[in-house]
Amino acid sequence: MKIFCYDKSKIKKHNYVNNHEIIYIKSLKEMEENSLAYIYKLSDLGNTTFQILKNIFTLFNKNINIHIYNENYNLKYNDSNLPINFLKEIFAIEESIINIRLDKTKATLKNKTKSAGRKSGKKTKSIFDKHKKIIFQELKKNTPKTEILEIIKLNNDLLENTTPQALGQYIKRQQRIKEKNKKVEIIGDLIEEEGLFIHKKN
Repeated sequence: MKIFCYDKSKIKKHNYVNNHEIIYIKSLKEMEENSLAYIYKLSDLGNTTFQILKNIFTLFNKNINIHIYNENYNLKYNDSNLPINFLKEIFAIEESIINIRLDKTKATLKNKTKSAGRKSGKKTKSIFDKHKKIIFQELKKNTPKTEILEIIKLNNDLLENTTPQALGQYIKRQQRIKEKNKKVEIIGDLIEEEGLFIHKKN
């Protein structure tokens, strides 16, 4: 039986294993039928569950057994049952890659936000914010917006050229925010129910 070592692997190079010559290759396609494939680590076969399993079964279809050096797995082409720990390893590889990509994306977005000169999550302030309490107190009294505007203009010269329409837009925006906050439900911890993981209702 010929032994092929995937050259992407970091196995210490030697010429023979159990009196069998090792053939170093740069592509899995170079492996011949009815041989043994030496792979350094599972992630050399891909970084997603689909990629790894596809490469494994491609080798199996050529009657090639696989030895994963780092994780010490011996996979037989004529054994259709893969060890559960082996499948967990594959899932962990993909999960790790996803987390790395998410961290990179978060870092990129954070840097873009900083370069734009605005802190992440910081709300845009309105000229009406400091008068919010008075505005809504007067609204409860059914005071017209034009009169409310005249009242708050007395305490703020910056509002001199502000229109009732602008005040109306501010009021609508604050009311939408209030309604949105009412609809937000707190999501609970994950629990297992009938074999599925769901969020616990608070």
